[in-house]
Amino acid sequence: MRYLLKKVNILPRWIRIAMDLSLVSFGFVFSVLLRLNFSLENVVDWLKLTNFLYYLFSYFISIHIFRAHTGIIRYTHKEDAFIVIKTVVVANLILLILNYLSILQTGSSIYPLSILTISMFLNVSLLLGYRFLVKELFDYGISNLTNRKSIIIYGAGLAGRNTAQLLLDNKQKGYKLKAFIDDNPQLANTRIHGKKILNPEKSLQPIFDLYTAQELIIAIEDLPQEKRKWIIEECLKYSVQVREVPNVDQWVGGNLKMNQIKEIRIEDLLGRKPIQIASKKAINQISGKVVLVTGAAGSIGSELSSQLVKCGPLKLILLDQAESPLHDLHHDLLEKYKALGNVEIVIADVTNRLSTEEVFKKHRPEVIFHAAAYKHVPLMENMPFEAIHTNILGTKILADFSVNYGVKKFVLISTDKAVNPTNIMGATKRAAEIYVQSLNNNSITDFVTTRFGNVLGSNGSVIPLFRRQIKQGGPLTVTHPEINRFFMTIPEACSLVLEAEAMGQGGEIFVFDMGESIRILDLARKMIKLAGLELGKNIEIEFTGLRPGEKLYEEILSDKENTKQTHHPKIKIADLEKKDFEEVNLMILAIEKSLQERNEFEMVRKLKRLAPEFRSKVSRFEILDK
Repeated sequence: MRYLLKKVNILPRWIRIAMDLSLVSFGFVFSVLLRLNFSLENVVDWLKLTNFLYYLFSYFISIHIFRAHTGIIRYTHKEDAFIVIKTVVVANLILLILNYLSILQTGSSIYPLSILTISMFLNVSLLLGYRFLVKELFDYGISNLTNRKSIIIYGAGLAGRNTAQLLLDNKQKGYKLKAFIDDNPQLANTRIHGKKILNPEKSLQPIFDLYTAQELIIAIEDLPQEKRKWIIEECLKYSVQVREVPNVDQWVGGNLKMNQIKEIRIEDLLGRKPIQIASKKAINQISGKVVLVTGAAGSIGSELSSQLVKCGPLKLILLDQAESPLHDLHHDLLEKYKALGNVEIVIADVTNRLSTEEVFKKHRPEVIFHAAAYKHVPLMENMPFEAIHTNILGTKILADFSVNYGVKKFVLISTDKAVNPTNIMGATKRAAEIYVQSLNNNSITDFVTTRFGNVLGSNGSVIPLFRRQIKQGGPLTVTHPEINRFFMTIPEACSLVLEAEAMGQGGEIFVFDMGESIRILDLARKMIKLAGLELGKNIEIEFTGLRPGEKLYEEILSDKENTKQTHHPKIKIADLEKKDFEEVNLMILAIEKSLQERNEFEMVRKLKRLAPEFRSKVSRFEILDK
């Protein structure tokens, strides 16, 4: 039946003109009868054929002037109503002109003014009533012969009203507006577009049940984060799909479009309130300086580059070995910030001494943000040579050149996997931390480390993986039912890095209060609900087992690490013993020698000596811990 409704043909224009003229003909006859109090004595004199033809001709001309016959009746809108009103008014003006000409020639009018007045109002009612009746009948047919999605709008302000109008204009696309929800008690039980405005209580369940809601659209400007999260959680709890309207200033040409009503992302359900920590001091530390970002094309590197551009550096050098992503980032910065003049891209590998030193010679960076690293735990567990080559030796090369060329500040971007590492990747990042900390006491460069957990939506993280799996119909793969991770957003992570650069005096490892850890299984379930799917019905979750080097719970600090407070309540400094540079340097040179000899187990054995807290899990290297 849905197919038949879609195949309904549009009436030819000549039929629509004929129907309009038939209605105005009826309006004219009825006006005459009404004027004569339905007495038939003089009706023949007033309904002469010539009078009738003049009347129809006037409306025929006016219909063509305003093209009232071109509108598709089942899509009648308020603009069509204005066209009908203008058509009737102009037709009556033509009739008044004919009346005036008749008076000049014969001394009498063709139509009494009373009849023209009555017929004008009657015709407006007939033409509009006919159009809206057809529209409602067609909508009724769609409502009852197709399965339209029942929608509730949260917000009865400007955004809510525009969203409602958009849905009403798109009924044929399967939308059925049922009600509004708004926190303003003065709006309770009033109506918009005939739909009731309800005041939310402690739970949205009664409203969802009453209207059998399938979807809720959030349409409120500047909605507080906690309120927004509550609404989304209520929708997920009661299996109601949720979408959101962007702020009015993001509407295309001031008008809301259907494709702008976006699905809620899992980032919006982060278990804590996002913390904005970028300060004026952080901006001042970057302004007017030459800044180098390694790994600039990655998730952290690209967002960090965007934030750095806004700080006004003298020059921003973006270094990465990934050619296409770096090219895309460069153009993105140009489009957003018009920053082409002070941004330069460099295709290079930080493990290549020659090309890395050339960057230092040419650009003389004053501040370095080192984000280049291999970070995938299972891959690096299988390829320890590459992990050690890039994460340890690449960092050493970059740090050594920073000292030689007088870099003022070096910020190493580390990870919570460096805490009590159970895998090669985490151990290499811990080794990089140890090296730059030991080097700090022997140089004019201030070496600072930032350590945080997983970032939502970063390349290779669990969020994009789940999105791809949902798109493919599942299953979603979770390694273990109890696996937990800390999460933060990419902008938050980059704000932390900038703040650490500003407050760091050298030798610190800054850690971030990331709130409560999040169970990956819960994350998967929420993403399934956000996609409008039902676990166990049209998608599944599959447990695959812990991967090599993976642990159930990540940590921000080890048992041996205490913290010192900073000026920001959410940023702390890990208080741990700094190792002697000569000792650390000799250990890393020994690791490098094993790397060159391709002696895998000897290389990992030496890495465990450098980072004695490194204990392998679900790995072939567990034998070395015995």
